[in-house]
Amino acid sequence: MNKKAEQLQKFFEEQKITGFQVHELQDDEHSVVFNSNLVVDGNQLPFGIRITDTAINQIQIRVAENVPDDKMQAVLELINKYNRNFKVSRFHVAPNKELVMEIWPVDKPDELDGSRYTFFISIIQQQLAGCYKEIMKTLWD
Repeated sequence: MNKKAEQLQKFFEEQKITGFQVHELQDDEHSVVFNSNLVVDGNQLPFGIRITDTAINQIQIRVAENVPDDKMQAVLELINKYNRNFKVSRFHVAPNKELVMEIWPVDKPDELDGSRYTFFISIIQQQLAGCYKEIMKTLWD
């Protein structure tokens, strides 16, 4: 496990934050992924925190598994509206048509402040609480 991932895991243990499954990836950045679910409007959305041994890390939430082709344009217009207003996070549709929301925290290569990650997650929860219903309506109406 890389040094920053160890620091995050220690922070979670000290703060009694549970519910994460931890996976070490075999990649060039020695990534460690902390997977869990984020409750938004009664739905459990999968999310992960990817900690690397570089300066750039990732928090990603899967908002929807599959954006239907006939809804793609409307969804792209809606998430572009949100992306213009959200300063920390961004939405995008991945190549597999998943709608995801991401934050790319920057840390020192060997140092991580776990409280920043819980703060980022709280921002994501607030932002999704304000837009999740509209996104789902656009996807399924």
